Amino acid sequence: SAVNRLTSHMKVLAKHGVEFEKPNLDLVKVTKHNLVHCEQCNPSITQLQSCLKSSGKLFNNLGDELLQIVNLLNTASHVPAPTLRQLLRPLLPEHFPLSPQTALNFRYWVKRNATKLKPASGKAVVFSSARLSGICNGKEGHVSMRVCEALSNKSVQECGEILQGVLREAIEEGNAGWKLRSYLERLKEADDFFDYRIVLSPEGVVRSITWQTGVMRTSFNQFGHTLFLDFSKRRLNSMDWPYNGLTMIDSDKKVVVGSESLCIGELNDCYVDILRSTVEMSGGRSLSDIQVIFGDCFIQTTLLDQLGITDTCRIFWDHYHLLQSVWPEFLGKSFSGELKVALEGMVHAKTQLQFHEFCGKALAASSSNPNHQEYIQKYIDSGEMYSTFALESAAMTLGRHGSSHAEQNHSSVMAYMNGISYEQPEILVKLLIERQYHHMTMRAHELSQYHMKMKSEVAKHPETRHNDARLWLSSWGWELWESEASEHSEYRTTVFDDFYRVSRSSVERDIQFGERCNCSFAKMYGLQCRHEISINCGTFNSTLCHARWKKRDELVSTKRTGNVVAA
Repeated sequence: SAVNRLTSHMKVLAKHGVEFEKPNLDLVKVTKHNLVHCEQCNPSITQLQSCLKSSGKLFNNLGDELLQIVNLLNTASHVPAPTLRQLLRPLLPEHFPLSPQTALNFRYWVKRNATKLKPASGKAVVFSSARLSGICNGKEGHVSMRVCEALSNKSVQECGEILQGVLREAIEEGNAGWKLRSYLERLKEADDFFDYRIVLSPEGVVRSITWQTGVMRTSFNQFGHTLFLDFSKRRLNSMDWPYNGLTMIDSDKKVVVGSESLCIGELNDCYVDILRSTVEMSGGRSLSDIQVIFGDCFIQTTLLDQLGITDTCRIFWDHYHLLQSVWPEFLGKSFSGELKVALEGMVHAKTQLQFHEFCGKALAASSSNPNHQEYIQKYIDSGEMYSTFALESAAMTLGRHGSSHAEQNHSSVMAYMNGISYEQPEILVKLLIERQYHHMTMRAHELSQYHMKMKSEVAKHPETRHNDARLWLSSWGWELWESEASEHSEYRTTVFDDFYRVSRSSVERDIQFGERCNCSFAKMYGLQCRHEISINCGTFNSTLCHARWKKRDELVSTKRTGNVVAA
């Protein structure tokens, strides 16, 4: 301490005959020992050891106790955060702050270094409290796990395990999840259209919280056949639970959500919770009605297996993530030149033949690196999950190429929140519901204006062709259908015994009686295509259009949804 050092210097000077007036030691300011001395001072482990030795707080016999804690963490299915902090408390200096964050740092360090703690040749493990303090403060080769970027060089499995530990501890601290449940129950009592679901993990810890307003319900029932899944990595609440909006695109090409959730992490189990909870709350749609799911490469076909919809639904990976993130991060500088062109060709190939040609080029361009070849081969085998030829041959993909609409929803949320993280999760949920209510109010106004515009045009020009399509179709549906209708005059239809033959120049297409056309437009959009318009002599047939393309008029009848919540 400063007093001891001053007294020692005075004794040395006295031996050499130096006379001086004895100072008043009460005037000497002694600062309380702290591992972080000030905002700009972060002492090393050696400095911490020296400091702790001087204060009598350094213990070097922590080996046995520490090994017991390590063994417990490695063998138990889950050690609650309060329990772990109680076990660590006796091994650390009294002044050391043991928070969920410091306990998490220790969990992470154990996962990465447990093998190094095993005693060699029967020797005891020597482990100082100073080093343990450094680990809990995140000073041994890693940073706080609350920063998602710290997980960038870890495997998906490691990231999932680490994040689960973080978020479980966050919700255990202060019972935030149960406070949120009480708030959601009050909302349900106040608003008949509001509903929510909470799913627990096998350990009895809250894993996902999903809620749905009336407008979300009607949106999901009409547009829930094509979904865009992604979790927001931005911090919005004190629990650090990532936000997910079950995103869709409506008949007017606007982003809407079927539900919103806070989950323990971007895990397959959490996606399963969200989809099952949303279907259960909606009532008008089953899991088998979901035809397409867009997402990043984290989403695998195992999700479909868990939901039991492998035969009725397809997963497609986002093009942007593949070309701008996934492949460049793994391949590094190799993602350039011929290899980059070949991989981009694999993504944008219009036919299966083109896809295989680019696959051959990609393997040839990576022949000098067996690891890269093996990595690329995995994506060649999964070509039907991202290539354009697969997207254009699948039903109800809506001409989309990834999960960008989920990102749009995240950006909208962040803009509404002004980038602020809310300490109380119930406040975050309240603001998210208010956001949906405000969006619904604006959409209701836009829809009303569009309805009036179409009715006015039909009234002014009752003789105009396709007025029935104008009145039935939504704005986006009308835009697509009108483009197809403008092309039908170039086609000639011939009727045979059991099929139609629609031809233009030398190109012919046969359509069986009572069946839909198998062209890419009809498959992707579920809308009457140019060939079917030609068969119908240029007229509109609503029975050939998916229900998603009908004008939305339900917002007015459910306008009360969220009104009570937002008040």
